[in-house]
Amino acid sequence: MEKEIKPNIAITVRPMESGTSGSGMSLSGLVKTLIKEQGYNVILLTTQPAELIAGVRHIRLKKFFGFYFLEKSIHIDYLHVVPFTWRYSFLILNKRYKKHTTIHGFASLEVGNNLVGKVHDLLVRRLLIRYIDDIYTVSCHSKDYIKKLYGRDAHVLYNGVDAYFPVKSPRDIVEVKSLSNVILHVSNFSHRKNPEFICAVIDELERSKTNAKFVIVGNGWKDSFVAKKYLTNDAVDVRGFVSESELQELFIQARVFMFPSLYEGFGMPNLEAMASGSRVVTSRTGSIPEILGIHGTSLEFDVSEWGKTIRDMLLRPYTLKEVLDRQAYVKSYSWERMCKSYTNTISR
Repeated sequence: MEKEIKPNIAITVRPMESGTSGSGMSLSGLVKTLIKEQGYNVILLTTQPAELIAGVRHIRLKKFFGFYFLEKSIHIDYLHVVPFTWRYSFLILNKRYKKHTTIHGFASLEVGNNLVGKVHDLLVRRLLIRYIDDIYTVSCHSKDYIKKLYGRDAHVLYNGVDAYFPVKSPRDIVEVKSLSNVILHVSNFSHRKNPEFICAVIDELERSKTNAKFVIVGNGWKDSFVAKKYLTNDAVDVRGFVSESELQELFIQARVFMFPSLYEGFGMPNLEAMASGSRVVTSRTGSIPEILGIHGTSLEFDVSEWGKTIRDMLLRPYTLKEVLDRQAYVKSYSWERMCKSYTNTISR
């Protein structure tokens, strides 16, 4: 019996190299699950001389005038490009293999005044997408956006969140949250995460004498205007990057998770918070309502409404049922299911 030849899937992994972005976490989950499946030879195409996953073949891409190249001698069957950018144009135009890409969202079109980003998404991607065999995205909202903008269908691969479940039992979580007054926010600092609105909600809650401890975590927050604003306020704890174990403990402690993002292609932090049973109040933008389902509260950007909702969440007793319901919902977002959907499309 002939030995089955495993196809080579080469994946550009710049989001994994750059740190803790949502697209990096999504790509990392797909890659690690593909490797576990052992049905494919996974090759990581890196831009830096670093080993990301032990025991997996890494190939550093060559770079010329901002464009990345792959040596002709390297055989691949599939190329998966993330992010979908002009820098990979020559890889995308190559006809030796099938090309896939994942488009996580359209933040540059929805938020801010990044003219270069808008031109790239509207014009450059429109040209390059003709050479892509299969397109993936992480929500039906983004799938509809892709269809409207580029006239192409996309496969929806919902991210997995099952790695973020706490080691504490649901009963222990209820006990911790019942004694907690922590309002948590987790993100990488940027305009898109709406820091001015976060400050406005904190000020609104403090004016109403709400007994709460505000904790803000993530890259960039420690050096932001938010940290300076609340430097002498003991009720507001603005931190920078924290370890995975610290973050998990904070999710368990959080009585309320606050996430007023201006736009999300998926909104992973909301599900991470729900994995620890936290009550989530978030914005009604992008893919957030779709991903959140009925297990969180999404609002328009009205400071008084956010303040009232959070006060109600702080006062209402925590129950075992609500924690179990949230955790059961989040378990439906698994990397294994995402990987299976992906492999089904490339093996058809």
